[in-house]
Amino acid sequence: MRLTRWWNIKRIALLGGLVLAGTAVARADEDPEIFKLVRSLQYVQDSIVLGDHAAGDMQRFLLGVIDQRLRAAPAQIFEDTRNIDAALVYAMSGGNPATMDLLVSHDVNGYFDSRLTNALRRYLKGQGAETVGAIDPLLNEYRNSQVGAYLFLIAGNASIGIDSNRALGYFDQVRLASPGTNLEEAALRRSLAIELQDHLVDRGMATANRYVRRFLYSPYAGQFVDMFVQLVVEQHEHVTFDAMSEIVNMMDADRAKELYLRVARQASLAGADDLARRAARAAAGEGNVGPASDQDLGKLYGGIASVSGATCCRRLRRLRQSPTTSFRRATGLCGMPHAALRSKSCNRPRRRHRHRRKR
Repeated sequence: MRLTRWWNIKRIALLGGLVLAGTAVARADEDPEIFKLVRSLQYVQDSIVLGDHAAGDMQRFLLGVIDQRLRAAPAQIFEDTRNIDAALVYAMSGGNPATMDLLVSHDVNGYFDSRLTNALRRYLKGQGAETVGAIDPLLNEYRNSQVGAYLFLIAGNASIGIDSNRALGYFDQVRLASPGTNLEEAALRRSLAIELQDHLVDRGMATANRYVRRFLYSPYAGQFVDMFVQLVVEQHEHVTFDAMSEIVNMMDADRAKELYLRVARQASLAGADDLARRAARAAAGEGNVGPASDQDLGKLYGGIASVSGATCCRRLRRLRQSPTTSFRRATGLCGMPHAALRSKSCNRPRRRHRHRRKR
């Protein structure tokens, strides 16, 4: 893994040198070749979600170079439709929205499709509902073009708060059109968010499986892990432990142990005792990976899940009879055990005392 990552970093550095050299030659010959720079940007962005985090600096550099070249480019370059597509891809890949406004305002020859640029500008301004209505009629027309997958991703993003089923359909089209790219990574993450919200358990587990297979080392994988843990814990009555383990087993030992510990913690807080115990045992089964504190946490979460409600009540009553400082010290470790014990429903509701106002 280290050798592969080292080679990818070296490859990104080589690409950066080639881009710099190509930019200098292009300026000398007055031939921008915008579409080639945008292809380099796409390659770098795909490399980032596949684990080459060092490519982030190159992404920022390319976005800046492309922005300058588009602003200074003569209108004649858009006679080449590849440059038109490149400008649209740039705008949909984190580019400067003001640059798209500039290009459209200077497009006296009608190189850009006004229907498409109007929809794109609405999206960049946050007008989601209007974006869906404007972009939906264009999807079939541009489906097989260079911008097709980007348009489906935009349509899906704009539809999330309007029609979640429709948004999932758009994201499926993105996955089919651009497998292994940053577009698929974004589509999978956003699909999982919808499936978590709408309680689509089977579909959510299938999405999680695809994400782990392709994008485990993405810088956005933390968002995926948060949603996956929430899905497993909230739907623990419908998600089998074996189904969860099948996905976790595709991770390296460090990430697997961390995820099992997070599941054990959240399950303890949610009162899902069986899931908490099994996740804690699974974390211990990963061996002596990680610091000793992780092993202690696994034992702690498993132990909390094994405490019965009756035992919890008896011991909390005894602790309440001790000094307040001792009680807080015994039940306030990282704030977690106290919360987990409260999930056992051991605390009796306090009586409210009404104080009469003195006349």
